[in-house]
Amino acid sequence: MKNFAIDIKENQTVVSVVKEGVKLLPTGRSLTPSAPLPSFVVQTETKEEFSAKVLVVCSGAVPKKLGVAGEDKFIGKGVSFCSLCDAPFFQGKNIAVAGGGNSALEAALDLSKYANEIYLLEAGDFLRGDPLLQDSLKQTGKVEIRLNQEIKEIQGKTMVDGVVVFDRSSQKIEILAVSGVFVEIGWAPQSDFLGGLVSKNERGEIIIDQETGQTSLEGVFAAGDCANAKYKQVILASAAGARSALSAYEYLQGYKK
Repeated sequence: MKNFAIDIKENQTVVSVVKEGVKLLPTGRSLTPSAPLPSFVVQTETKEEFSAKVLVVCSGAVPKKLGVAGEDKFIGKGVSFCSLCDAPFFQGKNIAVAGGGNSALEAALDLSKYANEIYLLEAGDFLRGDPLLQDSLKQTGKVEIRLNQEIKEIQGKTMVDGVVVFDRSSQKIEILAVSGVFVEIGWAPQSDFLGGLVSKNERGEIIIDQETGQTSLEGVFAAGDCANAKYKQVILASAAGARSALSAYEYLQGYKK
């Protein structure tokens, strides 16, 4: 983008979007704009404001947290949300993985190449992940699957050295000696700053037209992990971003006809 004289604002977090003269699109959306041209005011946490005629939202998603004591304190010091990034740092260590879906199972598999022992802790009474992944975990000989295990606290001094676990079946509390906790309980789309401007699904993902990226609000397009795309992959998000940008361009061109 630096080759196209685009003003890039780094380290700016958008906190709200205000609309003027914008209407909701009817069922069966089109890229034909209404008159007058809608206007948006985008505000950041530093109180800067930017005016725009079209918005392309590519705000992505963030990992969900456990919300327990010690989690924020030890991020980067034993608490991780990315096994591909951090698994090599736990060579020969004992690790806890929180979650029972595909993300958690895949993280445990990544860690099995490096860690000594892995506790897969699922708060429910069954694993939601793919049976093939479950079989692969069992074949590693390193993963202990524990159901009905709720993490209550992550402990340590300067680095993680243990995790407090509540067994929902026995109603007992146990402290597991681990050097790392990988939180793999899902991702949350970053769409709160839009408030109720656009339609979202039950997960908070922005509902879009899969062919154009158009949202329920005229002049607003979305792409990537913040939208209701079925698969969450970098290559697909990049393609979706290009699609939404082209749609936004087509939308603006409609005013010049």
